[in-house]
Amino acid sequence: MKISNNDVLENIAGLSNLTSVILSSVFIEGNTSLMNLNEFDNLSTIRRLFVMDNSILEGLNGLNNLDNLKYIIISNNNALKNIDALHSLSPIGDRISIENNAVLENIDGLSNLITIENFLTIYNNDALQNLNGLSNLESIGYFLKIQYNDNIEDIDGLNNLTTIGEDFRLLSNNTLKNVAGLSNLSSIGGELKIEYNNLLENLTGLNNLTSIGDDMIIFFNDSLSNCCGIQQIIDTPDAIGGEITIVGNPFPCSSPTPIIELDCTTST
Repeated sequence: MKISNNDVLENIAGLSNLTSVILSSVFIEGNTSLMNLNEFDNLSTIRRLFVMDNSILEGLNGLNNLDNLKYIIISNNNALKNIDALHSLSPIGDRISIENNAVLENIDGLSNLITIENFLTIYNNDALQNLNGLSNLESIGYFLKIQYNDNIEDIDGLNNLTTIGEDFRLLSNNTLKNVAGLSNLSSIGGELKIEYNNLLENLTGLNNLTSIGDDMIIFFNDSLSNCCGIQQIIDTPDAIGGEITIVGNPFPCSSPTPIIELDCTTST
């Protein structure tokens, strides 16, 4: 079902009796006058949800009763402030992408998620303050990307995350100061890449990471001066399956050797 590119559509009143869209996706995109989704309040079953390019849509109220939705793309909604209406989501998700929502302040509506089987992307949400809505998330089956979120100072909302099946990319989050929220992360099946986080000061939080299946790349984080959090893993034979590339960060985080030589007995 598609509700797309309707410049004068302000509401979806004609769909108030809709309860399910079982065999297809729901696209709500490019509706520049759409103010709300309130008339979807009887909708409980859909397969995939795409909410994209709705310039004055402020919330997702009306989607409060969706309980088995697993595939969600929420992108380029310039007035969207929260996604609280998704609080009834299934604990198991497939793909979740929250991208380019300029005034989105939180993702608390994702608080039911325990497992994401494939992708989680949090990308370019300038007003996003935290990831606390992910506080129950324990595993990601494939890929996690957190990039270009310029108002996040920590990722404490990931404090229950233990495994990522493939790659983890933490890139260009200009106010991120620490990764302490990753303290329970033990394995990454693919590549770990931490790049261009200008205010990131330390890697405390990665102390319990015991295996990385592919490369570790720690690259041009201008304030990174404490790397005790990765000392153990880079000094453990075969813990990292690919290459270790640590460059462009302040000493001693400028390369693997000075990190291994650090006295980390009083600092992690």
